[in-house]
Amino acid sequence: GCTSSAECRFQDKVTLVEWSKRVARRSGPSATGYCNELTYDGKTDWRLPTVYEWIEAASHQIYAVQNNDWIPMANLAQSYWASTRSSQSTTQQWYFNPYNNKTGVMNPSSFNYVVCVRSDANPLEARSFPS
Repeated sequence: GCTSSAECRFQDKVTLVEWSKRVARRSGPSATGYCNELTYDGKTDWRLPTVYEWIEAASHQIYAVQNNDWIPMANLAQSYWASTRSSQSTTQQWYFNPYNNKTGVMNPSSFNYVVCVRSDANPLEARSFPS
């Protein structure tokens, strides 16, 4: 579990994906770079989650673990970038809102929230989603 430490993470016990506590706000390309360069809780293999990982986390009740020791509800009510690009347009990138489980695509030059993930297991591959 996570304590009140500034650098802690939660692990989805089904997928084994670990989610960082640190939240940032970035454009799509900047979000990818932010996670790829992140050193957090002694780990350096962070990355931006795929839209599939967001959907899986939602199905595993990620919203239920919101609190001040992880990501407060006010932050979970925002849209977060996913690394997944739209299959219909290279100028669109997926996002996910954990509060209402809404997914969609938008121009990556827009600013959304960012949380990074890592896993010692194989990452969940991006799935095909309609655009």
